[in-house]
Amino acid sequence: MAGQELLLQRPVGWARAYRPAWLLIIPRPAHPEDVAVDTSLHSLAKLAARVLLMLLFLVSGLGKLSDPAATQGYMAAMGLPGILLWPTILFEIGTALCILLGFQTRAVAAVLVAFSLVTAFIFHHQLADPVQQIMFLKNLAIAGGFLLLACSGPGRFSVDARRGKP
Repeated sequence: MAGQELLLQRPVGWARAYRPAWLLIIPRPAHPEDVAVDTSLHSLAKLAARVLLMLLFLVSGLGKLSDPAATQGYMAAMGLPGILLWPTILFEIGTALCILLGFQTRAVAAVLVAFSLVTAFIFHHQLADPVQQIMFLKNLAIAGGFLLLACSGPGRFSVDARRGKP
């Protein structure tokens, strides 16, 4: 008990004096969120992430245009009305372009988190099938990528940054 009280009474920076010398030269922020990630390299990484994430939706939306009847049939087999095909195509292509350009990135990425989760549960819920399980997990991973993008923003190379909304 006395040892615990002693720990609570030590000054905030006491641990710095007991670190090895090589650790003293590395500045440590109070929280990881305090680290500035506004460098060009980070912005290039965010641009690359936006391109990679949006490719799936752009290719998927354009692919649905190549054979709308087959896509409507697949949607009907999953219990969705085929009339949702055209709004889905517009949604996928539109959100892909928004992510690519970095326009309204945080909001669009948040919507795509929900879309990825909903489509995972509607189209890939047969987890006993290994292919469907992989597709389900892929959708979860995509949702995670969009969640990170929604939290961190688009980076410097975006319409949002030019508009002052990083």
